[in-house]
Amino acid sequence: MGADLMRTEVAPQATDWAAFEPTSFSFTILRALNLKGPMYAGTADPGRVAQRRAKNRVARRSRRINRR
Repeated sequence: MGADLMRTEVAPQATDWAAFEPTSFSFTILRALNLKGPMYAGTADPGRVAQRRAKNRVARRSRRINRR
């Protein structure tokens, strides 16, 4: 009964990249990913970033103390 539930087949693996034929869609996606820069680079106010980091530092220290 238990042997019926066991699977012995192995799922096919896509390891043969030489057989892969890229499509225009895949080229478009790759191009878009390469052209896309860092999304939020430099858009946050540096002062506000420093405030958040300081606040997070205090919160991490507090959690560390509370775990004891």
